[in-house]
Amino acid sequence: ELKKKDLFFLDSRTTPVSVCGNISRKIRLKYAERSVFLDLGQKKEEKQYRAYVKKQIRELINIAKTRGSAIAIGHDKKLTIEVIKDSIPDIEKENIKIVPLKKLVGKYEK
Repeated sequence: ELKKKDLFFLDSRTTPVSVCGNISRKIRLKYAERSVFLDLGQKKEEKQYRAYVKKQIRELINIAKTRGSAIAIGHDKKLTIEVIKDSIPDIEKENIKIVPLKKLVGKYEK
């Protein structure tokens, strides 16, 4: 169904034994996997939560600079969104462009 609609699969890599990449290659489905998970699933104090997301954005920047691109995922939590917005100037200072995921899918096919 995804192939018929020219869609792709994004693996969150929340388990170390994911089989999504192997299956996607086998059925020739466009596929990508996340490089960084931006936020915490559990409740944390706001200051600690913001610090964690900032650290993950720094990691995302480092990966993008090393590999040429990186994919981040996260929850649509208010604090996560605020930290991302606040981090855009830092990301841009590093000459990193934020692009739609579809532009990176081919780079992550193996």
